[in-house]
Amino acid sequence: MTECPAPNIKIDRLALDLPGFNPADAGMLALLIARHLAQAGNTASDISIPRLNIILATPDTDLDILARRIAGAVLRRA
Repeated sequence: MTECPAPNIKIDRLALDLPGFNPADAGMLALLIARHLAQAGNTASDISIPRLNIILATPDTDLDILARRIAGAVLRRA
């Protein structure tokens, strides 16, 4: 069985404006976003996204679903 190389995703700063989220939920959301990005695999080159605004028409209350949506938006921008 071959091992996959470690993902080459680096996030210097992740700032989320989530009204109504408590610090524990916000921290868990950031961790879940990082996990989903890591599972996405290796990127071909270094990519810089200075700022990415994501507007969710229907915000999810499930943190994992919300994390998947944010990670997907980051990957589409990359």
